[in-house]
Amino acid sequence: MDTVLIRATPSPLERVDPSDVWRLNAYHNNSGNVAFPFGLFRHLTTESTSVESDWYGARLPEPEEVNDRYSMYVLPMANDFGGHFTSEMARMTRFIEQLTIPVAVVGIGGAFAIDDPFDAPKPFDGVAKDFINAVLERSSLIGLRGEITGRYLESLGYTAEQHFRVIGDPTLYNLGPTLQTGPSNTAPI
Repeated sequence: MDTVLIRATPSPLERVDPSDVWRLNAYHNNSGNVAFPFGLFRHLTTESTSVESDWYGARLPEPEEVNDRYSMYVLPMANDFGGHFTSEMARMTRFIEQLTIPVAVVGIGGAFAIDDPFDAPKPFDGVAKDFINAVLERSSLIGLRGEITGRYLESLGYTAEQHFRVIGDPTLYNLGPTLQTGPSNTAPI
């Protein structure tokens, strides 16, 4: 049986003691973080694949153990390109660089303005590029939340469908394979 490790809140199948949730910050400072990994737990768990949570790093094994025990490391993400996440992204990059298993980033975005021209460097560009490169050494594409994040990656020298694909917010996976999408009046992030 394959076992996938996911960067997420505790698995919906896991019995969790409330004091552990509080002590280990299992919801990573935001109970909304429960929503977007849930669909991935649902769709990755099969008769031949189990999924375990790293509790947003609180239960993350050493890289050697991850390489030995797991078939893949999945990172459902939020709007993490930005100055607010720089130190965490740098830490995650150092960890990913030690992995020999596939790494999948699902739905990462950035808190950018709709009309951001991306014509000037941002202070977090170096950290973002290091993270992207580490993931792409272990994955074929990075899944982005929206087109604006795609424009940001293009400003860093990456190419749509070669390095990344816009797949939407990971919360959409809660709705399963029957989700229907179409034109919207809202701007993508």
